[in-house]
Amino acid sequence: MKIIEWAMRHRQLIILIVVIAMIFGAYSLVVMPKQEFPVFTIRQGVVVAVYPGASSEQVEEQIAKSLESYVFSYEEVDKEKTTTICRDGMAIMMLNLDEDINTIEKNDFWAKFKEDLQAFKMKLPQGVLALLTIDDFGETSSLLYTIESKDKTYRELEQYLDELEARLRNIESISKLSRYGAQQEQVTVYLDQAKLARYGMGMPTLAARLFSQGFTSASGKVENGQLVAPVHIAASFAAERDLEEQIVYADPMGNVVRLKDVARVVREYPSPSSYIESNGTKCVMLSIEARPGYNIVDMGRDAKKVIADYQKELPEDVHFFCVTDQSHVVNESVSTFLKELLIAIGAVILVVVLLMPMRVAMVSASTIPITIFISLGLFYLCGIELNTVTLAALLVTLGMIVDNSVVIVDCYMERLDEGYSRWHASASSATEFFKSILSATLAISITFIPFLFTFKGTFLDFILSFPWAISITLGISLLVAVLLVPYMQYAFIRKGLKQKELEKPRKHRSFLDIVQAGYEWLLARCFRHPGRTMAVGVLSVALGFGLMTLLPNRLFPTAERNQFAVEIYLPAGTALETTAQVADSLEQILSNDPRVVSVTKFVGSGSPRFQATYAPQLGGSNFSQFIVNTTGPEATEAVLDQYANLYTDYFPIAQIRFKQMDYCVAASPIEVELHGNNLAELKRMADSVLYVFHNTEGLCVIRSSYEGMLPGVQVDVNKDEANRLGINKSLLATTIALQTGQGVPITTLWDGDYPMKVVIRSEHEKEESFTDLENGFLPTLPGGQPVPVRQVASVSPDWTEGCVVRENGIRTLTISADVARGYNINERTAALAAQLDKMELPQGMSLTYGGSRAIDEENVPRILSGLFIAIAIIFFILLFHFKQINMALLVLVSMSLCAFGGFFGLWIMGKDFSLTAILGFVSLMGILVRNGIIMMDYAQQLRKEERLSVHEAAVHAAKRRMRPIFLTSAAASMGVVPMILGGSGLWSPMGTVICFGSLISMILVVTVLPVAYWLVFRRVDKKAGKLALKPIEAACPTEAGLASVRVSEASSRPGSGMAFGRQTITHSLTMLTLSVFFVFSGLMPASAQPKPLSLEECQQLALQHNVKMKNALLQVDMAKADRQANISHFFPSVQATGVGFIANKGVLGGQVGDFVNIPTSMAEMAPGLTGFLGQYLPPELLASLEQSILGPLEQDLTELKNTEVGILDKGLSGAVTAVQPVFLGGQLANAQKLYRVAEQVKTYQLQQSHDEVLLTVEKYYRQLIGLQEKQKTVQSMDSLLGSLLEDVDEAVAVGVKNRNDYLQVQLKANQVRSGLLQVRNGIDLSKMLLGQYIGMEPDSFYIQPLPEEVLPLPSSCKADHKQALYQNLNFMMLQKNVEANKLKKRLALGQNLPTVVVGGGFAYHNFLEKIDRSFWFGSAAVNIPISQWWGGGLQMKKAKLALQEAENLRDDTGEMLVLQMQQYYNQLEEYYEQVQVSKESIETAEENYRMQHDAYEAGLATMTELLNASSLLQQSREQYSADYTHYMLKRMEYLYATGQYGPGQLVIDPSKGVVARDSCSFR
Repeated sequence: MKIIEWAMRHRQLIILIVVIAMIFGAYSLVVMPKQEFPVFTIRQGVVVAVYPGASSEQVEEQIAKSLESYVFSYEEVDKEKTTTICRDGMAIMMLNLDEDINTIEKNDFWAKFKEDLQAFKMKLPQGVLALLTIDDFGETSSLLYTIESKDKTYRELEQYLDELEARLRNIESISKLSRYGAQQEQVTVYLDQAKLARYGMGMPTLAARLFSQGFTSASGKVENGQLVAPVHIAASFAAERDLEEQIVYADPMGNVVRLKDVARVVREYPSPSSYIESNGTKCVMLSIEARPGYNIVDMGRDAKKVIADYQKELPEDVHFFCVTDQSHVVNESVSTFLKELLIAIGAVILVVVLLMPMRVAMVSASTIPITIFISLGLFYLCGIELNTVTLAALLVTLGMIVDNSVVIVDCYMERLDEGYSRWHASASSATEFFKSILSATLAISITFIPFLFTFKGTFLDFILSFPWAISITLGISLLVAVLLVPYMQYAFIRKGLKQKELEKPRKHRSFLDIVQAGYEWLLARCFRHPGRTMAVGVLSVALGFGLMTLLPNRLFPTAERNQFAVEIYLPAGTALETTAQVADSLEQILSNDPRVVSVTKFVGSGSPRFQATYAPQLGGSNFSQFIVNTTGPEATEAVLDQYANLYTDYFPIAQIRFKQMDYCVAASPIEVELHGNNLAELKRMADSVLYVFHNTEGLCVIRSSYEGMLPGVQVDVNKDEANRLGINKSLLATTIALQTGQGVPITTLWDGDYPMKVVIRSEHEKEESFTDLENGFLPTLPGGQPVPVRQVASVSPDWTEGCVVRENGIRTLTISADVARGYNINERTAALAAQLDKMELPQGMSLTYGGSRAIDEENVPRILSGLFIAIAIIFFILLFHFKQINMALLVLVSMSLCAFGGFFGLWIMGKDFSLTAILGFVSLMGILVRNGIIMMDYAQQLRKEERLSVHEAAVHAAKRRMRPIFLTSAAASMGVVPMILGGSGLWSPMGTVICFGSLISMILVVTVLPVAYWLVFRRVDKKAGKLALKPIEAACPTEAGLASVRVSEASSRPGSGMAFGRQTITHSLTMLTLSVFFVFSGLMPASAQPKPLSLEECQQLALQHNVKMKNALLQVDMAKADRQANISHFFPSVQATGVGFIANKGVLGGQVGDFVNIPTSMAEMAPGLTGFLGQYLPPELLASLEQSILGPLEQDLTELKNTEVGILDKGLSGAVTAVQPVFLGGQLANAQKLYRVAEQVKTYQLQQSHDEVLLTVEKYYRQLIGLQEKQKTVQSMDSLLGSLLEDVDEAVAVGVKNRNDYLQVQLKANQVRSGLLQVRNGIDLSKMLLGQYIGMEPDSFYIQPLPEEVLPLPSSCKADHKQALYQNLNFMMLQKNVEANKLKKRLALGQNLPTVVVGGGFAYHNFLEKIDRSFWFGSAAVNIPISQWWGGGLQMKKAKLALQEAENLRDDTGEMLVLQMQQYYNQLEEYYEQVQVSKESIETAEENYRMQHDAYEAGLATMTELLNASSLLQQSREQYSADYTHYMLKRMEYLYATGQYGPGQLVIDPSKGVVARDSCSFR
């Protein structure tokens, strides 16, 4: 309080400091360093070991392993990401440092490492010529320029560059200049082997002699007492002429042989190992790098000016071309962001001005530019450069900046209305909210700080300035709010809102008033249904995270650039000429496209790093790269969409990779790495992995790091022969080197300051081959004749490993791929991993994932760790603020309400879930915590100071703090709209999350959080004995409320004061009567009180009561029972019989036939079986079946009849028979399907009955609601006329009005009361109809009014009628009718097909003697109904006609239903227009009544005119109510016709006897 008052008293000093800080901020904006992104620390270097003559395996064993052991001893090295590539004669180590290393530590490491590496070189084999370290590998070029000419030589181009570089070095902000693509002249000595042989000279001897002549060594010095004079020997070769005249041989006779006699000396450009062309023209490239800490935009402007000036001095055929211009990109990005920032500031200020009174808005809005400019000055002082990250932080904080001021100004206005003085109100408002906004500011700022500790590497470099920028900005905003705003509001705002309204009432409510009124209505219903409110909150969070699973995940999106790269890969060992042919062809294709501005081609090498995240590629004769510039980012997208998938495999021997610039550091989006020491197993598994890659959809440019076996030449020396001739290995190697390849350098010629290598090699008239090696001559012992190589060595073809790659000291094969355009990287990676994870790996081999998945797996845990730490810190801040754990947890949990809004925004806008989206969610969490603190802090204050109950405090705090929260959310969302409209793939996800999240979460916070607060703390009220009462106005009907307001307004006008006393007494008596009524109502038994019923409850009761629904459910059960009963026909029909016999004495003698009935037919043998088979078999087949069964038994049965037996006095007999239909022409299966269709039809009928019941109930319900609304209108008019009658009565009594006016009003009042009786009768009748339908007595219930709803547009429910046809139950049953006729047709066909039945049985008895007591039998029958085919064909034709009839009926009815839907929709639109007209009529009638009332009181209108105006008002209200009801009923009919009425499919649970559809249930 003291500091705030001190600042107000010393306002001149505060204002002076603010003005100076703003001026310094404006200056900082101009001079501070600018970049597109923060400076990324390149933690990568290259170590190259040159070992000529060694194969890749030898390089691995002798160089790579030792080098890895040495390098891995440094703790700064990231071993897992360090890769060693072993090639023929060379080892290349891509050394990566730990991500914790910063720029200073990186420089210290490389300085130490370089020094130590030279000492380590002594431990390597002697054949290692060089061990180099490149620590600035991949530094990003700020400018790439080419100097081009078709006529000038490379040497001339370099001379021009020498002059240009001298001028560029005068620019302080330039740090490094590098050249690429330059070709050096050389002097080549082509030796003629035939002439050398003629003179008996060997090439090694000649090369050694020339080398010794050209070698410059220490020549000593002359020392004496007076001086020390070094000795200098003149160069042997000053020009090509000197070299040609060099004597290479002399004999004792004085004969000499000069070099020109045996060789040809030529100055030339050798065949290049790599070169660069720009738009088809040879060129040399110049890379310009900016000095760290300097403004790259200024550097680019200065450099381009120097180049432009120098261009004027060059010949016409020499010109410069800018390939990449990072300064332009930075300037465009920063300028675009600054424009978006300015637009956002304007938008936020506009929102504040529109939503608040002018003076209040200007005070609040003025803090935005003040805070922004002061923050920019602090950025400059803290060394924070201006880039898109810091500008994004400013955009994000705009809504938070204005929020601090809005809260304080809002409290200030409230203090003024409470009677505080302006000075005290201003000081107390800032003091009261200082703690809240301090905690809120800390909560928002602290959410980003943990990421500085959990993020590493590129991610940390990217967001490093973001938390500091937000913290500085919010800190400045806090200081401005508590030190400057108090005086500003004191000086400019002199009256509160209520004071202004009392002095000058507003004719129309402001937008904020409307929002506040709507919110209070919604809040009342939220407190009325707390369970539903909390369910909505929980559901929103669940839906939010559900939407997250549908979003494509990509931490870093593609970059919007007017350029892209093309990489061309050919098989290892491919000659540079072949690579150039493919590159030239593709360059021609791209150059013909008008959208392509230029193509810069690198053949045999990669480009310099021209974007921070795009690492330079290792070159080779089989590699080429393009930098393609287009007319703009849109053209880049279009070109890539057209060419990428088309030309990827266009060339049979090449793979073309179109690389769009992005912010991901992965070399390829998808990488799979196989690790193991067994190279053969690695190759085998790599083939399997490649097969999976090629069979995974959406993958392209599939490559393996295994380059295959390379062809070579193996020379095996015959040691005995070589020793005899005096030939050693070194001599042999030198001779072969001179005869093949590019030759051997022996010395250097200097043309001024231009060096030229002198290379000696053999002359070749044709392409080299193996035979050239064999036929080459070797010098022998001194005086001996040269001998061919084949005499001392055998030459044979050989195959060696082209490349061996090691990662983390283990052999590794990497299979990589790009994702075709239109596919998501994560989805394709997951699909690939699902297949690869099923593969079994050999022992000792492992499989890991690289690319985007590795980056995600590495960084997602860091992101989650940062979030959890931030949440923990926020919790402790909340705990410190509230001093209560439950309060802190409540506000903390409310952060989850941001999930739905943010994820819904990403989903609806089609954005990826990226790193910036995560930053947006973190910002959103801070905003929600801020809103929660402001609201809950006020609620706690009300409970503590005002002694309010929890419920009252929650409601009042929500209403009071709704405006600041709404303004904050609106400002925050508007602040990021330019970010969304900018369309940046990197930043638009963040803007989308904040925009949608702040608006949607604002609604959830102001509704769910107060209710949650009440539910959590209501036990406090119960202990204290307080009652949580609902607001009275929340229970009042809207129309009645409006009517009462109008009556009170009418009574408050001049001239109506005479009725004040009477009305006051009437009001008091009414309230007393209501109080007594409520007291006695509470004492009455619960059964005597009518029960309130909602629409859903009425529908549920109707479903339980409706007989049609019960019968429909029974029919469904019967249809299901029929279907289940038919299933038994698929199984065998089994019957068992048994007989027991007992007699008082035995009977001896007689034949079996005399005592036992021997079966002679199937019917006698198996009773019931004949009946069963008769259902499916014709009589002829049945007779044949009987014969087949009894035929074999005829003789036995006859013998059995005539057998003499004795009958015992007791015995048992039994038999089991079974019959199985095997094939009945498909009749059983089709019959089962027919039963299922019948069951579905019954289900549809049940569903139709269900919907009809719901529709009928809602129709009765809405009619009753409409009548009740009409009753309210008539009652309102009756009350209005009653008031008018009293006024006229008083006026007549004093002689102002005549008696006739009084009688007219009384007559009109009687008419209204008569109409009121009619309405009440209609209500009673409608209530009886509804009660009869739902099974309740009319007096036992009353209906609850429907929630106030905005009139839905007809288009909101419009459906595609042709598609909706398939949701119409009538049409669905007709479709089932067609399906049933199809099955009947199949049944008719099945009756004419053959049938197959098998059967058998077993019998036992102990009645008879001398015969077997048991026997079994079996049978099989086939029936072909030949004689029935004619009649069966007619039955099939009949079934076909029936099917056609059913289809015609379905199609015709479908057309009629579509026409009916369209007719309903047309009627719906007509009713909607009528509702709008009726609504306008109410406004007109109200205005007309007001004017007539005023005119009547002034004596300008008659009572008749006033009563006519009242009649029109009543009619317009009644008409609106009727039209609204008719519209909603017609809408129900349309929804029902289009299948949209029911909330879902019907659910039938036979076990519980429940039919449910959403909330309605039956039984």
